Amino acid sequence: MHIGQLVVALGLASREHVDAALNEQRKTGQRLRDILAGMRGVELEALDRVLRTLPAAPKTLEELNINRGIARDIFLKTASFQTVYNTATVAQELRISSRLAAKLIDEARAAKLIEFRPSLTGGEPNFALSADGRAAAQVAFDQSSYVGPLPVSLDDYVRRVKLQSVHGERISPQVVEEVFADLHLSQERIRDIGAAANSSKSAMLYGPPGNGKTSMAERMGRLFRTFVFIPHCFEVAGNIVQVFDGSIHEPLVSEEGEPRGAASAINTIVAEEYDRRWVPCQRPFVFTGGELTPEMLELNFNPISKYYEAPLQVKANNGVFLIDDFGRQIIPPRVLLNRWIVPMDRRVDYLKLHTGRSFSLPFDALLLFSTNIGPDELMDPTFLRRISHKIYVGAPTDEEFRAIFRDVLKRTALGLDERWADYIIARIREHGGQLAAFQPYFIADQVRDLRRFVGGEVDDRVAVDFGLKNLLADASTTD
Repeated sequence: MHIGQLVVALGLASREHVDAALNEQRKTGQRLRDILAGMRGVELEALDRVLRTLPAAPKTLEELNINRGIARDIFLKTASFQTVYNTATVAQELRISSRLAAKLIDEARAAKLIEFRPSLTGGEPNFALSADGRAAAQVAFDQSSYVGPLPVSLDDYVRRVKLQSVHGERISPQVVEEVFADLHLSQERIRDIGAAANSSKSAMLYGPPGNGKTSMAERMGRLFRTFVFIPHCFEVAGNIVQVFDGSIHEPLVSEEGEPRGAASAINTIVAEEYDRRWVPCQRPFVFTGGELTPEMLELNFNPISKYYEAPLQVKANNGVFLIDDFGRQIIPPRVLLNRWIVPMDRRVDYLKLHTGRSFSLPFDALLLFSTNIGPDELMDPTFLRRISHKIYVGAPTDEEFRAIFRDVLKRTALGLDERWADYIIARIREHGGQLAAFQPYFIADQVRDLRRFVGGEVDDRVAVDFGLKNLLADASTTD
């Protein structure tokens, strides 16, 4: 992805502005930023703020800040998958500039690892691995089968994580109210959530089941509006650690180089690029529940591919890490908290390679726990003190219940009158039950299921009582 694409993806300038600026840049050689600055409708202050955060594109192989041998090996392994190759394809596959790709090619040619072949179209000549190059690629594969964008250095990764810390973004009351509007929370709870989101600490949402703890925690991930750069991978002690995960990280621009939701590709002929080994993404939101195991919090070394996958907390860096159903994992709560006692206090985590070597990384995530078990049952006061924000999520009030019910009716178009909420509240209490935020959704689903089965209209009272019967698991709730 190029700067022009990022500008459009962030809404700082229109596609038309960027296309016109690119055309002008080809004619004059001016910086893209300077051309855009002269156009109306461009958010220049925001544009400059974004440009200041971009990782600078390396101009030399030394500025990649990784071992030259690693760059050469990944280049040879990549080239081994195609019969012919050229500078443009090398630059794209390794996420480097054409200038650096040409330098890698020149070095490989000097070492007789590649052979040039004339282009059938008369353009840039192609190349393929020589016999020596194929042998060198096989040796590289024996050491690690990683193929893809070049890694960044561990030092550069650490600096970038600190630069774009999640704790550096302020969340305003207006943003919290906007994101949580559909949950009909009290001002007290809005305040609690906002304070926790703005903290540099961890937070726990606790209370009886069915009242929206998980929904609230997931929405906390939406509070953060700035974007971050995630590396495809980083290198430590000659080892590759893969960080970017397509199931977690949401790029601002698709793999095809197109801003998400846009209709056509932007002209990518642009002189200014940032370091494309980094992927601009929304702040990550990592979610795990009862499936969490100790291995998921450590480096995962694949003995066949011979490179590592980063643990969950590293993938969550600069974002939000939610542990749902805390206390119901295979890991006992005390073991999990013991694992994180240093990261929670000092914001640094220690990981170990399979060789025994350890290294440190920033622990930079808003760590959330969600549980329906009482905090004092899960941990002793020492651990409880380290979770500074504790948000009780209890039963909705009658008015909150009615508001949720009205929203459900609007979404489902069941044709029920909102006054049925009072009837439902009364029947739940007659049965000795407690109100819960999930109940309007549950009953609406039951009404829909019954009507779908009978294939026609059902009396509202019969339909609502059918839902109550299944909610309260007692046939006496129906007439």
